[in-house]
Amino acid sequence: MDFTLDDTQVALQDMLRRLLTNGEPDAQALGASGVFAALVPEIFGGIAGSGVEAMIVAEEFGRAGRENHFVETGVLATRLIDELGTDEQRGAWLPQIAAGELTVAFVGAECAIEWEGGPQEFLLSGRAEVVAYGGAADLLMVTATASDDGTLGLFLLDPGTRGVTVSRFDSIDGARSASFVFDGVRAQPLSTGDTAPTLAAAVDRAIVAQSAERVGLMAGLINRTLEQLRTRKQFGTLLGDFQALQHRLADMFIAYELARSSVIKAALVEGDPDRRSQAAAAAKYMSARSARLIGYEAVQMHGAMGMTEELGLGRFVRRIAALDARFGTPARHLQRLARSRPLPIH
Repeated sequence: MDFTLDDTQVALQDMLRRLLTNGEPDAQALGASGVFAALVPEIFGGIAGSGVEAMIVAEEFGRAGRENHFVETGVLATRLIDELGTDEQRGAWLPQIAAGELTVAFVGAECAIEWEGGPQEFLLSGRAEVVAYGGAADLLMVTATASDDGTLGLFLLDPGTRGVTVSRFDSIDGARSASFVFDGVRAQPLSTGDTAPTLAAAVDRAIVAQSAERVGLMAGLINRTLEQLRTRKQFGTLLGDFQALQHRLADMFIAYELARSSVIKAALVEGDPDRRSQAAAAAKYMSARSARLIGYEAVQMHGAMGMTEELGLGRFVRRIAALDARFGTPARHLQRLARSRPLPIH
């Protein structure tokens, strides 16, 4: 497959790489750069990009080793608000996302949340144990099932709303996460109809973007390992001259290319839900498996200093570990992929 970025996409990639590798950009700088505007419609201040633009942004965050909420806010929340929200909701939230002024945390369907009420008042009850960026969120996007018939609904609410109990903590990658208890909390419905198909499609897109970030993390680890082998000596010889280490570095490159290919394929899939689901599951599993291998090898080939905070490799490895637990484990997605591709019977 021939995959080449167009001029606009190359410009976006170059701009983000410069921004993210020169210091620590603040929210204002990220907003001005258009990072979170990638998927927002133009009418709300975005650039109306596709899965490819989301892939580019997420990969550059990973390459720089920057902990970020782009997938939760810039991909998942943006798609769901744009596709399910009213004109009032879209006008209220999408410009803030595009400007980088809003952090959205997603409380997924795996959490035990129920809703009841309507049409004027909707109440949420239940608990969510681990919500990435929940501790820093300006807005919660909560999936909940109806207490009477199990209909899946999607709601927006301020985490400071009465009846919400928040316990904040830092995840392994430094993200300000939280657990929540909802006790009859009044929430704004984004959708209480047949939400499941739209939600599944949006989550698949988030999984692909998250996998792209993992590809960027792998690239960052490989670049640092390559520099280590080119400059460090042992027994008076450059580490890169040892054939065993050359072979291990080659394995890292192969794992990286396999993961990157699966992500590119998934980013380009449009339309058919089954193909999209299969591609997202493959991207998650392949990128997670490759990232674990590359993280292990990178630390090993840096020796004892690979374990130190000063070197910074640990930041990449911790982020890889944190991403594995979001939107389903790699093993769960391998099972999902296997179920979607039954073996032929001869």
